[in-house]
Amino acid sequence: MPIGLRGSARPSCSIGFHEIAREERLRVGFIEAPESGDFRGLLATRLRAILLDLDRGAVSKAVTRALGTLKSFAYTLPDGSSIAIDVDAVAGRGDSGVLSEDITDLLVATGEAAHDRGTGVVLAIDEVQYLLARQRRRSQRLSHLFL
Repeated sequence: MPIGLRGSARPSCSIGFHEIAREERLRVGFIEAPESGDFRGLLATRLRAILLDLDRGAVSKAVTRALGTLKSFAYTLPDGSSIAIDVDAVAGRGDSGVLSEDITDLLVATGEAAHDRGTGVVLAIDEVQYLLARQRRRSQRLSHLFL
């Protein structure tokens, strides 16, 4: 995905990638990372739509497992809300509380589900610098606790 400063035509490039991915029959999700707010909820909502689209047709264990991982990941979002998925949560996948580990579990499960359906997933995230800045601030707060 394009990386660059504001005003460097990233959205135009992203739209082009989005169109190419759709032409290739890939599942596409776009997220604009919030400067402050709940990225976890945005990711869960976008992946829910992709996984439910993959869930059409014959039963797929990989898709069901990915939906269960998503349910574990987003069982209760930080704002207290939750998303509805009619599968059991998968214990031990996407539920550790460590965002980087949980996102990895969720993305791997999503990739496995897409592979099982003979397709792929393109996830475009704009304004990633907000996520990185938030992670740095969180790390700095935690480091003060241990000094």
